[in-house]
Amino acid sequence: MTKKTILIVDDRQDYYPKELFENYRFYVVSNMMGAIKNILLQRPRLIIVNINLYEDNVSILTHILKVNKDIPIIAVTGDNNANIDNFPQQVITVFSKPIFTKTLIEAIETAPLRIEYKKQEENTLAKGKKIDNYEVIKTLGSGASGTVYKATDGKREVAIKILKAQFNNDMKRFSRETKYLMAIDHPNVIKGIYACQLDNEFYYIVMEIFEADHLSKHLSRQDVFSLAEAIFIIGEIAKGMAAAHKLQLIHRDLKPSNVLYDRRQKKVKIIDFGIAKKPEDYSLTTEGTALGTPAFMAPEQIFTHEIDYRVDIYSLGIIFYNLIIGNPPFDGREDHVVMRAQMYDEVSWPNDRIPQNIRSIIEKMLEKNREKRFQSMDEIENVLKTIK
Repeated sequence: MTKKTILIVDDRQDYYPKELFENYRFYVVSNMMGAIKNILLQRPRLIIVNINLYEDNVSILTHILKVNKDIPIIAVTGDNNANIDNFPQQVITVFSKPIFTKTLIEAIETAPLRIEYKKQEENTLAKGKKIDNYEVIKTLGSGASGTVYKATDGKREVAIKILKAQFNNDMKRFSRETKYLMAIDHPNVIKGIYACQLDNEFYYIVMEIFEADHLSKHLSRQDVFSLAEAIFIIGEIAKGMAAAHKLQLIHRDLKPSNVLYDRRQKKVKIIDFGIAKKPEDYSLTTEGTALGTPAFMAPEQIFTHEIDYRVDIYSLGIIFYNLIIGNPPFDGREDHVVMRAQMYDEVSWPNDRIPQNIRSIIEKMLEKNREKRFQSMDEIENVLKTIK
């Protein structure tokens, strides 16, 4: 019978004597990188973590939640008033020190194999529903933070984004996205018009309308883009993100489904700034929230909160590769497999069809060490202009 693998994250190993865990395969680490490496490489069945350990001024539990969606967690704390209701769903129980051996073993033995999540309800509105002075015409699509509808007031058409139910109590997130959308004034970024609350319940943002397919839909129809068209699209995204970066705004979730492209008009627009941040917004991070999409996520998004605009450069490199190859360079069904690849694997090329100068640009965008990447979107745009 295979022993259950347990990862213990604590700086006090004396709380966990070896004889207590003789029936388990276990690892003990005391820092964030050790915890992340073990989660991604060893895939433990259970995690025991001292939530009073901090790195980057954030509880180590927060770092663990970024790379773990389904492994049960037992939280250990010195706070006698800790309440399980205040923790994310992955945390199945909380122990206050000193830990009693019998109750800890019982918790280990009764822990579920994995955390199962209930599907979040969508905010769906029927055609003809009124939002302020606007009447809903149809649903345009759904993203990471909400559903977008086409609507009209009889004079002009707009897009209205209604936040998902789980964000209804997150006024800071809503205010942040609204402020950022209205601040960016660039033809390659969807423009925000105003924001309000619907029926004293759901928050919504009124934006300019741009009816076009996102890049992922284009890819589903044609598999890959020509080099010339891909270079044009990446250049347009770089221009839009350069404008955002000048406002010190980091998107953090650049991916094909967040870029609209009208081939006939040759127009590109970046959408969904729902998890965008400025450096001073780190305190708004929600524990348990995966900040980005693993297949398009920069390595530093996995192991630290101290990120900057260069995560968007990395994500744009992934999009570039995706457009000309047909799939991201690091792909897989399970998030932990993709995250591990983002941190440790090098880019590979399935054939010799892509010219070396294009490969070199993408590989520089995808450097694991952000100091070795292109250092601005303007730099990327200028390099692309030199391609013959």
